[in-house]
Amino acid sequence: MAGRHLEEDGDSPKAPPGSSLPRRKILVVDDNSDTVDSEALLLQMLGQTVQRAYDGPSALKLAAQWDPEIVILDLEMPGVSGFDVARQLRGMPKMSSTRLVAHSGFNKPDHRAAAWSAGFDEFLLKPSTAAQLSAIISRPFPAPLLVVVDDDESDRALVIQALRESQLGYRTQELSGGPELLDFLLRRGPFRDAVVDGQVIVLLDLGPGGGIGTVTELKKHPKLAGIPVALLTRSKDEGDRVMAQFPGSSLALPKPAGFSGHVDMVLQLDSWIQSRQVNHRA
Repeated sequence: MAGRHLEEDGDSPKAPPGSSLPRRKILVVDDNSDTVDSEALLLQMLGQTVQRAYDGPSALKLAAQWDPEIVILDLEMPGVSGFDVARQLRGMPKMSSTRLVAHSGFNKPDHRAAAWSAGFDEFLLKPSTAAQLSAIISRPFPAPLLVVVDDDESDRALVIQALRESQLGYRTQELSGGPELLDFLLRRGPFRDAVVDGQVIVLLDLGPGGGIGTVTELKKHPKLAGIPVALLTRSKDEGDRVMAQFPGSSLALPKPAGFSGHVDMVLQLDSWIQSRQVNHRA
């Protein structure tokens, strides 16, 4: 493998007849050349534009030059590991919306947790299948942004963990309160594209911190009023009051307990988001 660190495929074959998959720019990275080449061939058969790298430094160089929409990245590469590559990619402003897919032969909880911490969006076990790759390719790009607002850090962490393990394909942002939410939505930051393109959903814990006041401020703002807001409530009565005050653009969900409860909650939230086909434009 000496000297063979980078290979560019150029134009890929057209999508097979009848294929409904969008065409993505996908970078495949692995120190095992057979894995890279077989993955690239499978993606090309799915009609994708593919480039290949065989080590971490080459992957970083090519990603900076080519701006891939999806990076499928081996975690256990020698030297610069996939974890290291992911962290460096996440440090590039133009890579904030790139979908990073961890590719690994290990499926232990601590391994997956390390991948989430490094900035990966999805976790894919080797060997991957055409169905798994098609699911990743077909998700919206850029991915919708789910802003999780809760003053309890441990509760925010549970929501984020449930989203990641459910692999629903959302980008996430954690915030601690209403004023921080309004500032985040209005400033020009790395996720501004999601606000402008109408791909933002807010998950807000009502709690004791003035959540209803935050929603009121949000709905009064001409540029933010259309953003869908899902509210975590402590009781059915509280949920009913919120829904009566903000009909049509809000969802009331009971505050979940434990990790399995959070998984059920995010799946319900995802169904609501999909049914709405989020289309707010700031």
